[in-house]
Amino acid sequence: AVAIESLSKGKMFYRFLLYIPVISDWLVVAILFKYIFQDTSGALVNSILLNLHIIKEPVMWLQNEWTANIVIWSLCIWKGIGWVMIMYTTALQDLPKDIYEAAEVDGATKKQSFWKITIPLLQSRTYFIITSLIIGAFNVLLQVMLITNGGPMGRTDVLLNYMYNKAFSSFDFGYAAALSVIMGIILIVISVFQKKITNNAKIEF
Repeated sequence: AVAIESLSKGKMFYRFLLYIPVISDWLVVAILFKYIFQDTSGALVNSILLNLHIIKEPVMWLQNEWTANIVIWSLCIWKGIGWVMIMYTTALQDLPKDIYEAAEVDGATKKQSFWKITIPLLQSRTYFIITSLIIGAFNVLLQVMLITNGGPMGRTDVLLNYMYNKAFSSFDFGYAAALSVIMGIILIVISVFQKKITNNAKIEF
């Protein structure tokens, strides 16, 4: 966000480019990721890595717990990076310019201004983003169901998918309901904590 904001031209283009994943449908991109990370040599990712001689044989991305998790979290990061960029962009635009002008007069470099001014002023926004991402991690479901469905051997399972399978595959509705209540309590605690630290981190201009 800082790099894009510092550009003299093309800001909107790069923001739009990074925001495309955010407005893309989860169903579509999850199926797309499952397709490009197929285990065959003709799949996009394996084909590129084979042609670059990075790997000697196709990687079974979705059959190994580590690589399957990499695929899922790569999708989540790719989908979320545009939202984080927008959050920081709006915060950067609200920062008072006179602080930077005063720092420049005092001989501060751009690097010093970034670490000594920008980072501290964005502290409350950073807390908000981190907390939102943690809460969002609890809501991961569709991408897991469509890409691995919790496999291999449950190694990519997440709480919502586990609750869903308990309720509608094992028909253990009581256990699933108890898990949902616990998850709700955890999210409330996280939200209250986020509100408290955000209020403490606010800086008046």
